[in-house]
Amino acid sequence: MPALPGSSTQTSVHSWIHSQTEHSSRANNMDLRTLAVLTILLGTICYSEEKPVSLSYRCPCRYFESNVAKSNIKHLRILSTTNCSLQIVARLKHSGKQICLDPKIKWIQEYLDKALNKKVKT
Repeated sequence: MPALPGSSTQTSVHSWIHSQTEHSSRANNMDLRTLAVLTILLGTICYSEEKPVSLSYRCPCRYFESNVAKSNIKHLRILSTTNCSLQIVARLKHSGKQICLDPKIKWIQEYLDKALNKKVKT
């Protein structure tokens, strides 16, 4: 026998549908919150995989060589950062080894003076 409009069967079905819709809405909100929290956590983990601040700002030259002949140098790299004083990294011709040169070496100072004067003229 079909239920009449306004009968208890129709009301209970309507209540059940309404409760399921509410439950689904709460579940969607929960899923969005969970997704947001996971995104933040993953972002934090990815960011923390970077080098620690103390390592990323460490100066490349901790020790300086001062008894290196100019003829033994294959090429020079001059590094200057806000955290480090003038750093001069040289690659040796024969061994290929990289060393840090003391910026107070006379031929280094002459080289730097020439390089700076050349930049001023251009």
